[in-house]
Amino acid sequence: MNPNHILAALLLALGALIALGNWWSLYRSYRTKRFYSPVPLVGAGLLGTGLFLLPATRPFCWSALLLDYGTLMFFLAALRVAEEFWKTSRFNQDSEYVGRAGRKYVRLRLFRHGVFILHLDIQRRPDECDLVSTGTIGTWEREGTRLTLQTRQLETVVFTVAGTAAAEILRASAWLASWEGNPDLSLVGMELARQP
Repeated sequence: MNPNHILAALLLALGALIALGNWWSLYRSYRTKRFYSPVPLVGAGLLGTGLFLLPATRPFCWSALLLDYGTLMFFLAALRVAEEFWKTSRFNQDSEYVGRAGRKYVRLRLFRHGVFILHLDIQRRPDECDLVSTGTIGTWEREGTRLTLQTRQLETVVFTVAGTAAAEILRASAWLASWEGNPDLSLVGMELARQP
């Protein structure tokens, strides 16, 4: 018997076991409502290599990517991460606003395609233990002198835009409800100035 055929059979068997385990993790996650993590790349790599070693199955070695749930989800997640990275890259940044009040520093970046990132830093003394940084993301929309942010938690902030196009100022009368209970996070009355 050809040694390549033996190796291919071993790789196919091992890859099939790992792929089945990944599909089983999906079933268990569905049944128990708890997440069971699949193992990406390993099952598909073994299956693909096994299929490639056999001349009859070589044209179908790409199908290993579809047969292994862990690898399939890995590539779909990688595409999603790449899309998010592109949407929030400097190339797609529309405008940036910053504001400072006491020891709080806020940076709001608006991107094309209606995506925003809001980041808050709190400067603390070295002996002070508490939150030093937080942020949120979501979508934005501007209509005239009104800028509306909606977070992924479905909280909304409405800003009034004042000043000239070169020196815009954002003012919010109310802030994120989840932040308002904490005096360190409350930003009511803070002005955010557009950066050049």
